[in-house]
Amino acid sequence: MDGLLGLLANDIVIYADSGGKAPAARHPICGADRVARYLLGLVRKAPEDFRFRVALINGQPGMILYRNGVSAVLLTLEMLDGQIWEIDLIANPDKLQGVPALN
Repeated sequence: MDGLLGLLANDIVIYADSGGKAPAARHPICGADRVARYLLGLVRKAPEDFRFRVALINGQPGMILYRNGVSAVLLTLEMLDGQIWEIDLIANPDKLQGVPALN
């Protein structure tokens, strides 16, 4: 937890877009402690076949999370002064159709 908190700005915000078609937070999550707990909760609930790839997404650092080799979640990270100040999480399957499968 401490390592993760060190990466997050105190006033970080995470926004999730699932379009109601995948589990995700309905409202923005604010603050380093709340965001860290949310992210750790996601990792704990991740299925065994969960994999990820680090990627540049629209010019921003991010990750593509896969389940069964198919993209399930896209995360982009907004950075400032070496810390993450915003995370955008896209879990809406309609918006992930163009993301290549994991090879």
